Amino acid sequence: DGRDRDKIVRHIGGNPHIHLLAPVEDRKLLATVMASADALLHGSSAETFGLVVAEAAASGLPLIVPDEGGAAYLATAETGEHYTAADATSATDAIIRLLDRDQTALHAAARTAAANAYTIDSHFEALFAHYASLTRGQRKAV
Repeated sequence: DGRDRDKIVRHIGGNPHIHLLAPVEDRKLLATVMASADALLHGSSAETFGLVVAEAAASGLPLIVPDEGGAAYLATAETGEHYTAADATSATDAIIRLLDRDQTALHAAARTAAANAYTIDSHFEALFAHYASLTRGQRKAV
């Protein structure tokens, strides 16, 4: 439901396999929507965490994400595919690679990984620990 919604709707055309949803705020409904999907394709390389991708990972979905931004750290080789950020051809290739994989093994790996899904809290704990490690042993100006 962003500024490009009308453009995206035109690109989808009448394709019955593509569903553009409004934001889902009901947790049970979101879990149902996620559970009904085959995978999540994420298009943003600008997010620092990737909350939608984290929700999908926690739901056991395979992920297709750009190689930059927060979402890049949420997909592994076992649970999804990466593509070159802002490159539609690379995203298309990642979709094809994901679909060419053994779907039973892919979905099983994604469900197993869901038990250890990266949360926003664990993200910031790791981020602040990293910042602290960069400043250890440095003197502060007086």
